[in-house]
Amino acid sequence: MADVYIVFGTLLAVGIAFPGLLSAWRLLFPTATQVAQERIARTPGAVFATGLGLTILFAIPVFLLIAVSVPLTSITAAALVFLILAVSVTGAAGITGHMAARLREANENLGPMKSYIGAAVAFELAAAFPFVGWFIVIPAALLLSIGATFFGVVRWRPRALVQAAPSPAESASPAQA
Repeated sequence: MADVYIVFGTLLAVGIAFPGLLSAWRLLFPTATQVAQERIARTPGAVFATGLGLTILFAIPVFLLIAVSVPLTSITAAALVFLILAVSVTGAAGITGHMAARLREANENLGPMKSYIGAAVAFELAAAFPFVGWFIVIPAALLLSIGATFFGVVRWRPRALVQAAPSPAESASPAQA
């Protein structure tokens, strides 16, 4: 019975800590998380593809380090995975920022931090949902996070959206109509 309490307590602690981690990351690295948020909002396909490519790129040395039975290689592989996951919090903060912006659109009375915490909780609950969250939301969010982190760290913003030129009817003033 004590094992059940330990597991439940650990899950509860992680559930409380995750929105705090994302909020702290956003406050500590505002530019990187803002670029990641813009990238996720405007070019999610490119972010996902970049995340998939970087995951494959980093998986090769990790698997090679695990396969080699030389002392310290498995620790090095674990450290590399830990580093990648730690840095990908920037992208997760960008995903949460995008979700928070959509929450503010739906409810204009929400402040920026209240909507951000709400989005972090929604993100966390979606990931915790059995099977769909575990096997679809978490892997997709991880790939998006890794791709968005890359764009956020290198500060590679999406191109400005090209606005179409107004039609002659739209450019006419009301007095002329």
